Formats: sequence, C-alpha cells, structure tokens
Amino acid sequence: MAVLCQITSITCLLACLTYGAQSHADYKIGTLDYPPYTCQRAGRIQGVATALVQQLLLQAKLDAQMQLMPWKRVLASARVGTVDAIYPALKTTEREKYLIYLDQPLWVESVVLVRLDEGPSLGGDLSKLAGKSVCTALGFSLGSKFDNAFNQYGINKIEQPTSTSCMRLLMQGLVEFYATDLLTAQNQQSKATYRNWVTIDPHAIDETPSYLAVSRRSPLAQKMALLNQQMNQLHLSGNKNRLAQQALNECD
Repeated sequence: MAVLCQITSITCLLACLTYGAQSHADYKIGTLDYPPYTCQRAGRIQGVATALVQQLLLQAKLDAQMQLMPWKRVLASARVGTVDAIYPALKTTEREKYLIYLDQPLWVESVVLVRLDEGPSLGGDLSKLAGKSVCTALGFSLGSKFDNAFNQYGINKIEQPTSTSCMRLLMQGLVEFYATDLLTAQNQQSKATYRNWVTIDPHAIDETPSYLAVSRRSPLAQKMALLNQQMNQLHLSGNKNRLAQQALNECD
C-alpha cells in the first residue's frame, strides 16, 4: 500500500508539473482541427500551419501554448481575449474589429470545390451553384467572394465540424460539393476511401491569404512589430517552404 501511495503521489506530482508547464506559457494561441494545416496527434498540436507558427514564435523568443477547439469558439475566445492569437485566419471586415493581422500571411489558399467524379466542371462560376448543397467547415470563412455567393445565389450551406464530416456527406450524396482549400482537398483525395470517387474541380474559386492574427485585447498586440519582423525573416529565409513540406504528412 505504501508503494502504491508513493507511485500515486509521484504520478500526481508529474501531472501537476505538466499542467503547470502548459498553463504558465506567456500566451495562448487558438486553432482548430483542420488537416493538413492543424491537427492533434498523440497529444501534440501539429501540421503545416502549426509548424510555421511555432517557428515564428521560436524566432521571436515568445512562449506560447497551442489550444485546439472548434473554430467558432476560437473566434469567440479571440474576441474577448481569452486567447492571445489565432490561426489560420482569413481577413474579414468583421474580424478586424477584434483582431490585428500580421502584415504577411502564413500562406495563400486556393479555394476549390470537391465533387463526386460524375458531373461537369463549374469553370469557377459560382452562379452555377444556385440551389445546390455545399458543405463547408463550421464557422470557417472561405473569403468574401465565396461567403457572399451563398446569399447571392441561394446556395444551401451545410456546415460540419471537420473535413472528414464533409467528405462523408459528399460520399453519401447528402451534399453535391465540398468547398475547401486546395491542400485540404488534395489531402482528403489522397486517402484510399476517396481516391477513386472524388474529383477536385480544376478551376479555383478564389485565392485567399490565411494569417496568424492577434486579439486586440491581448498584451501580445504590443509585440506586432516583432512578429512582423520575424515573419518577414521567415519568408526571406526560404525556411517557410521547407517547414511546410516537412510537416505536410503530420496529420495523416
């Protein structure tokens, strides 16, 4: 019994130390499950976007804890300042009221449509989606062009928490298209479940920059000059593409 108590005490101590190490980070950064950009595997948040953000923070000598949650909660947390920054964030007029975006994006997304193999290409014409059902990530903007098209053309928007959920609806015939960025679409198409069944429409709908953005309520907002300087160095060094390639399969 004494040995068991000692083991239990040590386990509790280690748990407390681990929690303390996480909770004592200077800043909290929110993100979502969005393979291959962000995901959680074996308790670690990783992926292409995470690798870039972690390198940026390392260069800036800033200590931050990543937190993965649904995107609507990420935005709500940034609005009230319970997270200091978020990624990957598209720039919208509404979000700029409570977020400060870095000058340079993490990357530029090509927004595309995924569909079952049958059916002609839309040629990038969003008016052809009138009356169609399109799945998107829950609370996730695909840029102003696509966001406006949902109301303009009466597109039936079906939001799902993950890309896998959207792919499942597509395969079941419950939606006609899945709208996402090209890298996510390619990541899903490469999986054996979908490889011979889905097509990525060759015409990109839009090109949308994706950023790390800082909450206006956070003390991290005072370090925007530092973050912009380090982001510029990351772009100029050529390390951005190398890091992205290294992290490309971390969410598989």
